[in-house]
Amino acid sequence: DPDSFDAWAEILRNVPQGLLLLLDLGSSIRSNLWREMEMRGVDRSRVFFSAFTDPERHLGRYPLVDLCLDTLVHNGGVTTTDALWMGTPVLTGYRGDLPDRTGASLVAAAGLPQLVATDRADYVSRACQLAAVPGALAALRRQVLQNHNSAPLFDTALFTRNLEAALLDLWTRAVDNRPSLQGDAETDV
Repeated sequence: DPDSFDAWAEILRNVPQGLLLLLDLGSSIRSNLWREMEMRGVDRSRVFFSAFTDPERHLGRYPLVDLCLDTLVHNGGVTTTDALWMGTPVLTGYRGDLPDRTGASLVAAAGLPQLVATDRADYVSRACQLAAVPGALAALRRQVLQNHNSAPLFDTALFTRNLEAALLDLWTRAVDNRPSLQGDAETDV
């Protein structure tokens, strides 16, 4: 979305050593995005594109990334979850719509509420601050990995118990409200 793209360009302008890695969706899109970055004052050499690949190789890229910048509209889902499971911190935002708060929910469930920005300006500010403080991104990566032992997002057993309880509750409610299959004994002849 244009707002996220503007924010990413602003971050790159303020973080001279920063690079942006995007999924490669073809040469015309690549050319358009390079042109749009240059129009925003960012040299195209700072924007890289990564080809589609098998899941193992794709997940293997995450340790090469210091910080994932989530989109501000229709944010985080599988990509955010993958990044966090691979130990890569994700900066996201929070808006009121369901698709615009998924990233914030995932990041909070990973025990990283400090990575949920309140608006675009906060998002840019947080990214720039993290890049400016030596060791801050490495410390966040360590925290993500440490949180694998305690945060709800990474607790597969807890997730399984909660899902089982929810399914059992749904089943119980369905059974309790189900009409009798035997019919009314007093009216059957």
